Amino acid sequence: MPSVYEGLVEFVEQTVRNEHASSPNKPIYLVGDSFGGCLALTVAAHNPSIDLVLILASTATSLESSQLRPFFPLLEDFPDELHTTIPYLLSFIMGCG
Repeated sequence: MPSVYEGLVEFVEQTVRNEHASSPNKPIYLVGDSFGGCLALTVAAHNPSIDLVLILASTATSLESSQLRPFFPLLEDFPDELHTTIPYLLSFIMGCG
């Protein structure tokens, strides 16, 4: 079973691939702040053949030292259906939403 982070990466990658399939000649912009920046970097690294433009701020590249680390075990217990809402919840918690 993939981790919560891997699930988020898969979700964003699928969205990026769908967008690329519908408009293969246009760049796709990924905007990420903090945790979202780390997520955008991972998606870009996994998809080098897709023209991605990254706009990053305060990229959280160390999940091990993240302030959200105490919440990680709780996120593992979320039902799969709620995994797509986690980025929105995190942005709300961190005051980015």
